[in-house]
Amino acid sequence: MASGTKNARIHEVKLFEARVVGGRLILNAPSALPEGTIVPLMIADPDDGELDEEERSKLKASLKRARADFRAGRVHTAAQVIKGRRRVAR
Repeated sequence: MASGTKNARIHEVKLFEARVVGGRLILNAPSALPEGTIVPLMIADPDDGELDEEERSKLKASLKRARADFRAGRVHTAAQVIKGRRRVAR
């Protein structure tokens, strides 16, 4: 096992949506980040054919449930997940 993986945990991920107005991304969400912080963004192409509106809605609901689980402490370490997968594979 690599150093530091025994107690590794996945950090909370926040999903936001921004709107393009006048060629600029507008994100209307409060933030505790310091002024000037650079935040990486990944563009989700709505025309990529991967998710329709119903699928996207289900994904958002699933992410919301996952966030609630994370906040409630219902999480597993990466080592626990891998150990469980190994048992299933046998």
